[in-house]
Amino acid sequence: MENKKDKILASIEGIEKAQPPFDAFEKIQLKIQTQKQEAIKLSPLQWISAAASIALIVGGNLFFIISYQVQPATSTDTGPYSELFSDFNIYADEN
Repeated sequence: MENKKDKILASIEGIEKAQPPFDAFEKIQLKIQTQKQEAIKLSPLQWISAAASIALIVGGNLFFIISYQVQPATSTDTGPYSELFSDFNIYADEN
């Protein structure tokens, strides 16, 4: 077991620290800058279509909200509880 450890430790002798290329940082910064510039470019047609889509969605929602009306519950039932539906009197006239 000790022999294996010695072989492993001996194999790393002479290894040098890795050095990055001289202009690596500048290349990375340039790549980031070009990606930012590419991401911002949108044609006027794209802006207009996005605004039109949002306007249609908002307009449609407003139309349905305004046109939505709750209809009052009407009953034409003539059964024994018809008075309950009309005047909400849960007790029968006990006079």
